[in-house]
Amino acid sequence: MSNVTRIEKVNDYSEYETSISPSVLRSLKKGDHRAYEKVYLHYADAVHDFLTQLTRSEEDAREITQEIFIRLWEKRAWIKPSKSFEGYLYSIARNAVKNLVAQREVCKRYTDFLSARGTELEAATDELMMARETDSLISLMIGQMPHQRQKVFRLNREEGMSVNDIARTLRISKHTVESHLSTAKREIKETLAFDDGDDFLPANAPGKWK
Repeated sequence: MSNVTRIEKVNDYSEYETSISPSVLRSLKKGDHRAYEKVYLHYADAVHDFLTQLTRSEEDAREITQEIFIRLWEKRAWIKPSKSFEGYLYSIARNAVKNLVAQREVCKRYTDFLSARGTELEAATDELMMARETDSLISLMIGQMPHQRQKVFRLNREEGMSVNDIARTLRISKHTVESHLSTAKREIKETLAFDDGDDFLPANAPGKWK
């Protein structure tokens, strides 16, 4: 917050001028804290009321008022004492409200998007988790198969090889390959308790049984 502390308003304004003179603004521009206090005490209530009308929220108006005067101090070098200070101040206030509305609109759209997509995302996540669990179980079962059957099954499922290609690669008969694949499919099907022996494999799984 730079080196500015939030100024608490007081009830007695009698010691302050009824209007802010250019000399006070020049002092503020140079970094005079006393001048800054005068400006704050002179305009804070009016700015707060203005913001309350725009935002319809006492809390928002109070917070934005503080932010405006902090910004005023940080950007004091931009002040032009010879021009309308009130116009400059209220311009900052209007822009602050516009920014607040824009930020909340973005948040609302994002929240609405998440709400609309929440059910779909949850369902997709559940399906993904089930697919991963099934795949992990299948991998575990493959690892427990006899060595030759495991090789046949992996070549078919992971490499996408046909029965004929597996038979040539392993130098075994086509009948033997088909027997290994049939047995492996049956064991997995029984374990997973699916009616359709191929359904437990993801649709895009490489080497879905031929």
